[in-house]
Amino acid sequence: MIHVSVITINYNNLGGLEKTMPSVINQGYAHVEYIVIDGGSHDGSKAFIEKNKEALSYWVSEKDKGVYHAMNKGIEKASGDYLLFLNSGDYLLYNNCIEKIFSTGPTADILFGNLLTSRGEIIYPDKPGFTFFFRDSVGHPASFIRKTLFNKYGMYNEAYSIISDWEFFLKVIIKHKVAVHHIKEAITYYDISGMSNNPANIVKQLQERSEVLGEYFPVYYNEVLESFNDMEKELNNYKNSRAIGLLQTVMKTGFYKSLLGKK
Repeated sequence: MIHVSVITINYNNLGGLEKTMPSVINQGYAHVEYIVIDGGSHDGSKAFIEKNKEALSYWVSEKDKGVYHAMNKGIEKASGDYLLFLNSGDYLLYNNCIEKIFSTGPTADILFGNLLTSRGEIIYPDKPGFTFFFRDSVGHPASFIRKTLFNKYGMYNEAYSIISDWEFFLKVIIKHKVAVHHIKEAITYYDISGMSNNPANIVKQLQERSEVLGEYFPVYYNEVLESFNDMEKELNNYKNSRAIGLLQTVMKTGFYKSLLGKK
C-alpha cells in the first residue's frame, strides 16, 4: 500500500490554517501521515495546531529560516512514499482526493493535478517541457512527489527565497527526466495571495529563475532568450510600421467610427 505524507508549513496565517488542516484530516485514505511545520506563529496558529494534534503525525512550532527551510524540515520527518506540500491557505477540494489518486497504484515519480483558484482553474499540460518551465511551473500544492527524489537529487535550495519548488521541478523533470503523470482535474484550491503571486516579488522571482536557467541549461536558455528578443524586435518593427500608423489614423476618422455605429 502506498503511504502519503502531507506537509503543511505556516507562519501567522491562522485563517489559512483553518481551511488547510481539516481538508487533510478529513481525507478518507487510511495511509496518510500529516506533518505541520509552524514558524513560531503568534496569531493563534499554535493553539489551533495543538487542538488538532491527535490527528497529526508530527508538528512543531518554532522559528525557522524561511519557507524552504520549513519545507525541508517537513521532508526530514516524512516517511511516506509520496510527499504533498499543502501550505496554509491551500486545501484539498474533496475528502476522497488522495484515495482516488492512489487507489489505482500509480508508479510515476511525480503526480500532478490542476489547481482551482479564485480566478478559475489552472490546467497544466500532460508533458511539461523546457519552454513551459521557462515561464511557468506545475502546481506545487497539487503535486505528489516521490520522497526518493529528494534523497537522490537533494531537497529544496534554501539559497533562493521564492523559486526553489520551481527549481526542483525543473531539475528533476527536465534535466533528469523523471516519470510524471498529469491528473486531469483540479484537486487543490490554491490561495493566490501567497508570496509567489505578490507583485512586489516578481522582479526577485525573475532574477532567481534566470540564474537557475543559466546555470542548468545555458545553451537552451540563450536560444530561448534570442527567440524572445527576435519576437520583441519584430513586434516593435510591426508597431512602428507605416501600415500600423495608417491604420491608427483611419481608426480615428469619422468614417471608421460611423461603421462601428459610434458618434
